[in-house]
Amino acid sequence: MNTDQKTMKTLLEDPNCLILDTETTGITNARIIELSVIDMGGNTLYSQMFNPGFSLDPVITQLTGITDAMLATMPHFADEIAKIDAIIGGKTIVCWNASFDIRQLEEEYARCPAYRFMSKGVDAMAIYARGMGLKMNRYGNYARKLVYAKADLGIGDSQEHRSLSDCLDTLAVMKAFVNLTNPDPSMCPDYKKVPMKPVAVETKKTLTFIDAVKAALEGKRMTNGVYTNGEYEELTIIMGCPFMLIQRPGQANSASRLTKTPTTDDVLSTEWREM
Repeated sequence: MNTDQKTMKTLLEDPNCLILDTETTGITNARIIELSVIDMGGNTLYSQMFNPGFSLDPVITQLTGITDAMLATMPHFADEIAKIDAIIGGKTIVCWNASFDIRQLEEEYARCPAYRFMSKGVDAMAIYARGMGLKMNRYGNYARKLVYAKADLGIGDSQEHRSLSDCLDTLAVMKAFVNLTNPDPSMCPDYKKVPMKPVAVETKKTLTFIDAVKAALEGKRMTNGVYTNGEYEELTIIMGCPFMLIQRPGQANSASRLTKTPTTDDVLSTEWREM
């Protein structure tokens, strides 16, 4: 058992540690729209959606499945902060990509001056990535997507992107990582090049760019068939804007989100497929 596995084991055995995950309206200036907390036994201590006070970006709905209608009757975060603080206040909070979730919590707490965020955040993602022998990314962080860690360890190849299921997935990865014999970076393939769920492209309808735009305006989801971090790039029509965005929805909830504004040649030379 290496040092990082021992660290993870300590977290799993610490009664003061909880696992937390959030879903948000975006990356910056975002609001929390769902928060869940579980203990190290997998028991749900809290799970609630929140009304952010404005409409969601369609990318967030696509990623999480959470809609404006689902949030319309939900409480605001401030309405629930007393309950939340009673559960997590002063605790060690373990998150997958903790810097993101902790920042969101700090911002929500800042909007409620009667409360002060006093919890300590621990990044299970960094412990896992370092313990597997992976190199730092270009930002100087140890990182690995949760769904990739699950695939590395043979415990699934999908992620719901909902706070409670992500908490449970984090717990499952932590346990599997601790029990792993001789972790090695060769166990972590590059899923950008090896898609986890190959799609039978021959079943998809290939369209010209113009036809793809028309189809997208009719509400159909389009892809150019290129895998990016194991997920498709989607043709997103931004109404009223004179440009196109190729957004990568798999990273809509990540600080390393990639957004590309292609040139005219990039767009016109792409064969788009109806999903």
